[in-house]
Amino acid sequence: MLDDFVTGLDLAIDAGAVAAPDLPWSRLALYGHSFGGYSALGVAARADRFRSYVVSSAPTLLFSKWGEPMPVSRLWPNAGPGWTQAAGAVERGQAAMGEPPWRTPGAYAEASPMLGAPCISAPVMLVTADRDYVPATQSEAMFAALHRLGKPARLITYWGEGHGMTSPANFRDLHGQIFRWLDETIAGNPGSGPEAAVPGAHPSFEQGRDEDVGVVAATDQGVSCQDRFGAPAINDAQGGQASIQKPGS
Repeated sequence: MLDDFVTGLDLAIDAGAVAAPDLPWSRLALYGHSFGGYSALGVAARADRFRSYVVSSAPTLLFSKWGEPMPVSRLWPNAGPGWTQAAGAVERGQAAMGEPPWRTPGAYAEASPMLGAPCISAPVMLVTADRDYVPATQSEAMFAALHRLGKPARLITYWGEGHGMTSPANFRDLHGQIFRWLDETIAGNPGSGPEAAVPGAHPSFEQGRDEDVGVVAATDQGVSCQDRFGAPAINDAQGGQASIQKPGS
């Protein structure tokens, strides 16, 4: 599915470039929300065409998404549907895995954008909320992976929000954050974005990256991205051989 998204985007962009050749096609960004955010991260691990990504409310690790309930289920643990909904969404919903993770762990790994983090080279801004039915831990795990690998990433969490923004102040802030991010990662002009859209101080792209989180970035062994346009190669830790291949290869 994720490989198909890359192909579809390439076809759409190529058609657009033919129709409007004067537009700056070398300065593309990709935004995705929910399953669109999941898809955007999958594209980021497979393609070099986009210079920046904005991803909100996205599932990133299907193993945990399968078993992690919605936040409301933590308040009312007897609400069993909170667990069955999460499992059903992964098996029969948009992810369409078809089976639980213990039956097809390789397929779950291949379909989890967090495990493709070593193959992502463009900057990624992740947006989440504490009341989102896609748990905030999904974005946090993705951010942890990107930070661990020393890749440019930003995590923004809105408290009191769910899967969609409801507070006018937060809605305004989110768009200011997005404009500033695109200005920093595509235009290359930190701090020159729409100041009026962002209430209060806002960090520059590089400011505090290493100080905010006490993690030393390092290159991990046992992971390679030999085929950027295929599925991320997740290697066997013992033999160093790719255990997951692009379908049909």
